Amino acid sequence: MPKWADYLVIAVHYGLNTDSIESVKIRADYGDKLGNPEIKTKSSVVSMIKKGTTFITAPVENSEYQKGKNVSVYTYEGTDYLRSDKNETPKDNLENLPSF
Repeated sequence: MPKWADYLVIAVHYGLNTDSIESVKIRADYGDKLGNPEIKTKSSVVSMIKKGTTFITAPVENSEYQKGKNVSVYTYEGTDYLRSDKNETPKDNLENLPSF
């Protein structure tokens, strides 16, 4: 499998009674293999993206990760949001990844 990004985002964790992401489950993408799953806070991922680290969503289909969309940071009124689309909407959106 060719390297898609520095990390794959494979699942998300939302806060109670909110649609705001608190943390994500990621795996390092080494090209020929994936690293072990790790959990990172949303703020850690935002910081990593701002420093140039790349992330892509990776939904599972037929027991295999599929190449999703690039993850970017959208900042609105001082609040950072993780988004996998180009919409400038002040909320998190990483496709339909499973929750953990």
